[in-house]
Amino acid sequence: MAVCEWDVDFVSMSFGFPSHVQSIQNAISRANIHKKSVTFFAAANNDGFNSREMFPANIGGSVLSIRGTNVHGSFEQKFNPPKSSSEAVFGTLGLNVFSDWTRQADARSMSGSSVATAVAVGIASILVEYAIRSGDFDSEELQLMRTRRGVFELFMEIGVCGHGGDDHYYVAPFEFFRESDKYRLARIRKAISKHPELQ
Repeated sequence: MAVCEWDVDFVSMSFGFPSHVQSIQNAISRANIHKKSVTFFAAANNDGFNSREMFPANIGGSVLSIRGTNVHGSFEQKFNPPKSSSEAVFGTLGLNVFSDWTRQADARSMSGSSVATAVAVGIASILVEYAIRSGDFDSEELQLMRTRRGVFELFMEIGVCGHGGDDHYYVAPFEFFRESDKYRLARIRKAISKHPELQ
C-alpha cells in the first residue's frame, strides 16, 4: 500500500462506486492507523444529479470529494452530483484536460471528476511543497496541512466561491501565486490556523 510502503501524504482515487466497497474502506482505515496525516482525494460522480455522490467520495473522514469544472471555474453539471454532507465542496479543472496517458501519438483530452481529482492532488501537493520550502512553518503545521482538514482549509482559502453555488469552491492556484510571498504565506497561515488541533 502506498501509505505504508512509500509514506505518501496524498492518495488520488480517480474512481467511484455506486455502493460501499468494504475492501477500499479497510485500506483507508489501515492507512489512517499507519499515518495520521494522509488525505485521500476521490472522484465525486460523472452522472450529475441522476445519481448520488459515489463511494469513497461520500464517506468523509480522511476522504475529500472532488468535482469537475470547466477552464473558467464553473462547475460542470455532469461532474457535480448532490452533496452528501452539509460542508462546502470543491471542484477544479475536469473538462477537456489534455492527456497523453496512452503514451502514444494520439494523445487526447480527458474529462470527468476523475481527471479533476488528479488535478486537485497536484494543487494540494504544490501548496504543501511551497510551505515546506518557505521555511516559515514548523513540523506540526506542515503535518496538519497534509490532513484532510488541513487541505480543506487550504482549498477554502484559495478557492473562489459561487461558480456552482454558495457552498461550491473552485480551486485553482493562479491568483494565489500572482501575489507576493508575504501575502501567500499569510494566507496559508490563516488557513492552517483554523485546524482544530491549533485552536
